[in-house]
Amino acid sequence: MKGILFLREGTDTSLEVQEALCGQQAALLGVVQGERHVHTGKALSGRHSGSWTMSQRAEPELFAAVRSVGPGDVFVAVAPRFVSPEPVAASVVHFAVDDVGGSVHWAQPGDPSVLTLSGVVMQLSHFRRSLDVLSKGRARA
Repeated sequence: MKGILFLREGTDTSLEVQEALCGQQAALLGVVQGERHVHTGKALSGRHSGSWTMSQRAEPELFAAVRSVGPGDVFVAVAPRFVSPEPVAASVVHFAVDDVGGSVHWAQPGDPSVLTLSGVVMQLSHFRRSLDVLSKGRARA
């Protein structure tokens, strides 16, 4: 199992502190020091919103981090707001990691953005299951 630590420049938390927090969380999950891979995303400006936020051109570091997650790996960031200020965009990362058999973890689980993302993921998961049921019904018809 490897740990993918994602840090974000330009936040209220220094990169050093982010790396320490994420490293502690990874250690709690059983990731050894030599299996930690750090990716650092650039600071997001005001023009990084909507679909631009989740474009590979806007976020090459985030895309590289997510692409490097494999089955059983963990993706760790301080909180969802460090991944993206938009909960729906952060949920895309959650689902992408989940789809390859990895898991997403937050170094600061008490951050308000964790609760927000949990609600978004729960709602989108419900819609996703509904779509799966509908598509399986069509396949049988």
